[in-house]
Amino acid sequence: MELESFKIDHLSKILKEFCAKNKLPYLSADDLLHDSTIIKTQQQTMWLLRYCQWWDGCINNPQTKEKHHGF
Repeated sequence: MELESFKIDHLSKILKEFCAKNKLPYLSADDLLHDSTIIKTQQQTMWLLRYCQWWDGCINNPQTKEKHHGF
């Protein structure tokens, strides 16, 4: 498996676990953030914002080394 596929699979698994734990629909983090019909706590919103930053750093910038941000 190439590195990009591994990153996508790993990050997707983390998001799926977050959604299940928090009883949120399994959508993209961006969709969860911007869908006003989905009620989120402030903590969930902050987690999703950090996740989006992590995704951008890992996926959109292949030179960035992965770091664990507590997700």
